[in-house]
Amino acid sequence: MSIRSRLSFAGVLVAAVVTATAAPAAAPASSAAGAMRAAIVARLGAGADVSVDPAGLVGDAHVFREARLDPSAWLGRPIRFTLITAAGATLPASATVRVVADYAVTTHAVDRGHVLTAADVRVARGEITGVPLSPLPVAADLVGARVLRPMAEGATVLAGFIKVRRLVEPGDQVTVVAAAGAIRVTAAMVAADGGSTGDVIRVVNPATRRYLRGRVVQKGVVEVLNGR
Repeated sequence: MSIRSRLSFAGVLVAAVVTATAAPAAAPASSAAGAMRAAIVARLGAGADVSVDPAGLVGDAHVFREARLDPSAWLGRPIRFTLITAAGATLPASATVRVVADYAVTTHAVDRGHVLTAADVRVARGEITGVPLSPLPVAADLVGARVLRPMAEGATVLAGFIKVRRLVEPGDQVTVVAAAGAIRVTAAMVAADGGSTGDVIRVVNPATRRYLRGRVVQKGVVEVLNGR
């Protein structure tokens, strides 16, 4: 083989290797039930036990790389999916889905505007029905949440029923941290805005009424931005 031929062959080989390396890995193929279950677990979290009984698939002859959920799906009702085959074709389908998971329930009736405490909610585990197919609030995260609508004793707490308390809310006493090199200074101030981790909010020194801008780094702690 001539030098030119060897160089040409090497170029083709390198191009083939680059193409093979750059190509995205194909999503793993699955049965219809497997793809549906994966979509529901991705929506609800790994702690959910999900069983799926697909309907209307003749022999379930295809393998699928993805199942897309109906955005308006409810647990306790047949759920519509769009299945994506390994070849990229779409196939409408429906399934009966059973989900067992942890969820929060009220220990007594609560009124609108009530701020939840640990005594107001408890953890339950069982089959979830009659609610939209969306993540349910975790009981531990509900402390400090404000109730947006009345709930009876034993009611399942849905995300739309409460306003979860952020790490910092307006009026909270916060610790403000300012760092310059090895020097770190802290001061007690009041939050003028609310936010969660990473949000930029204003804080005010109650003595001087001077406002600063900072980033929420954890509950009750705000780090002053450089240049304020």
